[in-house]
Amino acid sequence: MKLRKLDRITKNSLKKDISKLAYKLASKSLEYSGRRWMIDEDVKDTPKRFAKAWLELIDGYSFRERINVTFTEESDMECKPITFISTCEHHLLPFVCRAYIIYIPNKKVLGLSKLPLVAEKWAHRYQLQERLAGQIADDLMEITEAEGVMVLIKGIHTCECRKRNANGILINTALRGTFIEDSTAKMEGYEMIKVADNSKW
Repeated sequence: MKLRKLDRITKNSLKKDISKLAYKLASKSLEYSGRRWMIDEDVKDTPKRFAKAWLELIDGYSFRERINVTFTEESDMECKPITFISTCEHHLLPFVCRAYIIYIPNKKVLGLSKLPLVAEKWAHRYQLQERLAGQIADDLMEITEAEGVMVLIKGIHTCECRKRNANGILINTALRGTFIEDSTAKMEGYEMIKVADNSKW
């Protein structure tokens, strides 16, 4: 997938256009439903909120925060369950993800707040779930120089849920490094995910 590079001025101009169009889409949709949204206290701010939310869903394209390694220490596997939202590039509808990110540190460990940033950096774009898992895994390998990374994503896709008799659930994984080469490590990773998935925390 080749993307053309946009300068900051072009991006800011497009963000303003998107915001205006999202505002208009929401207001027209409310009119279509019969709501007099400009004087209805319940929804008069809905177009503004929708425009803001839409830009937040694609703010990964302007992600600039540097994600640095927080700790340097010996550690075994690290497992972090994360919940986030991404947007299907085929329908521009959201899909909600529960991701389990496991990595085997090579003395470099990320703080708890950093892994969600890695996930959202790639999730807040127009995405395919299959591609998303690989992007998170590759980025984490680069940032931490980990021995191995496993990313399992369980997504509920609203583009499928809107259809009759479709649950819209997709599960996929991306494996890097040790988790490809060592079957024992891979099984241990899946076992950690199983424990995390059954946890009430």
